[in-house]
Amino acid sequence: MTSKANQRFKSQQQRMVTGILSRMNEDPRVNAAQVLVEVAPEGEVTLRGTVPDFLARRAAEEDTWKEAGVNHVKDFLIVPQPDPISFIHPMVPGDEGIRAQVNQYLRGQDILDAKTIDVEVEDGKVILRGSVNAYWKRRRAEQVVLGVDGVKDLVSYLTVVPTVGLGDDITAETIMDSLADNYMIDPQAIDIKVNRGLVTLRGSVRTERAKREAFEIALNTEGVSDVRDELLIERG
Repeated sequence: MTSKANQRFKSQQQRMVTGILSRMNEDPRVNAAQVLVEVAPEGEVTLRGTVPDFLARRAAEEDTWKEAGVNHVKDFLIVPQPDPISFIHPMVPGDEGIRAQVNQYLRGQDILDAKTIDVEVEDGKVILRGSVNAYWKRRRAEQVVLGVDGVKDLVSYLTVVPTVGLGDDITAETIMDSLADNYMIDPQAIDIKVNRGLVTLRGSVRTERAKREAFEIALNTEGVSDVRDELLIERG
């Protein structure tokens, strides 16, 4: 690689690293404080370090793919296993032991208000009731529960009650801005309707992956309670 080519690569490399980390830092699902991003030639990105859970790991990979120029992602992020000693009642058998561990896991998630979530356990089946203020927090709670040893099944009755004072028009505008930041999506081909937090996406995208990206972007926007995906994939 010539000197000029090497300088261009280093400049592009720094731009991509900065862009990827900026996306992660703006993503409420990811704690990027201990994430290291490496960019190799031909758009190969390697992620190293630790994230709090598997949802954060998946979100970090999704944020990486949104950066222009990324052609391959190697995800070596580690999800630490909780220390069983930290559980309040680690030796309590049966459903009560599972319930104690689930509550401890939920309290360990700083972004969740565990006081609004009620946990019941019946023969290894966990039942969640209560509310969270964003759809992604409901998914985070469910992921946390499924990571507890002894849980056989999960039924979630958690409701999403947005507390952010955003009007529907502002929510739609925020989603549109986020879509425009994703190089895989043409925001002009998508129509967004928001009614009391319920988002409906209509229009077209080029690929299945772009469809999934649009859905995830809308779902993880503050003020959104649910997403109705009516996007079509362009053919030919």
